[in-house]
Amino acid sequence: MLKNTVRNEIPQLEDSGLPIFQESCYTWIPHLKLCACYIYLEVYSKAKLYNELKKKYVPNSFAVKEYDRFLHEKHDEFPEN
Repeated sequence: MLKNTVRNEIPQLEDSGLPIFQESCYTWIPHLKLCACYIYLEVYSKAKLYNELKKKYVPNSFAVKEYDRFLHEKHDEFPEN
């Protein structure tokens, strides 16, 4: 479901029919969640990919910086992953 959210276009507020619309739910939050899921699964290459995609939207985010640090450490431990 998250991957579908990432691939879909961002609905326009007037087209969505929703009284409250959070653009972040269609931009960086799905990438954040996918990054966390791949870290949990220990698939660090995909986690890094989604962290890089998240950087496009919130480059100075605490989560981006912490995931960068964590993934860099994991890359040193498991360079092939």
